[in-house]
Amino acid sequence: MKTKLTKCLVQRADRLGDVIFSLPVIEQLNKAYPNLEIHMLTSSIGSKICNNHPKIAKVYQINVDHSLFSKAIRQVTKKLKQEKYDLYISLWNHPRMALIGCLARIPIRIGDSTDLTLKWFYTHPVKQCWSDFTRHQIEFNQDLLAPLGLANKKSIRKLYVESNPDFKNPKKTVLIFSGTGGSNFPIPLATLQSFIKKIPDLDSYHFQLCGQDSSKELDIFAESNKIENLIGKTSLEELMARINVCYILITPDTGPAHMGS
Repeated sequence: MKTKLTKCLVQRADRLGDVIFSLPVIEQLNKAYPNLEIHMLTSSIGSKICNNHPKIAKVYQINVDHSLFSKAIRQVTKKLKQEKYDLYISLWNHPRMALIGCLARIPIRIGDSTDLTLKWFYTHPVKQCWSDFTRHQIEFNQDLLAPLGLANKKSIRKLYVESNPDFKNPKKTVLIFSGTGGSNFPIPLATLQSFIKKIPDLDSYHFQLCGQDSSKELDIFAESNKIENLIGKTSLEELMARINVCYILITPDTGPAHMGS
């Protein structure tokens, strides 16, 4: 594809980990087109990641659970149409997300051609081999840069975190998540307690317990073991800053695991 690009919309409007996996696409676009203005169409949880990204000029939120003809989606589509994008890259191949590029009248639209009912919404459909389980989701996202001649490039995996000196500790911080937000099974409390007791040189570490579960059992567990109890007390931005300075991260939750990676 040989065309001048000035403004691009990248879409990944689903879960937190999926949005994190889309960020190498932003880095790659910025590297290839330094003057390209990149906007992001994402979910409410994704916006908390993308709002702090220095290479994303604007973030739009969308809820795919809403009807295509709901007021919220119609308002977002109207705003996107006014932006006059040159390029739309739909990383999540959702029917409403495929259609929204057409409704916003974006001339160049790239997306996955696997679903034959959706490939017609794209001007440049890309065939993806989802049966290849040796490939990472980041690689599948980068496949969609093939029409721009940018596929199969080395990925730049980076989160931009606002550092907070208050989160640093002279001891090595062990950040433990008890719950998962429903994406997996939580770590049993007895397992956590047993794990901590078996750590040699226990006083060399500073333990923090994170998560959204604010049950009384977890409060007692944290207090009784002299662990800093952050259950239900951290924003996503603060969580990223804490992960950024911790020495060990233990989590059954995929979102924080991807942040740590």
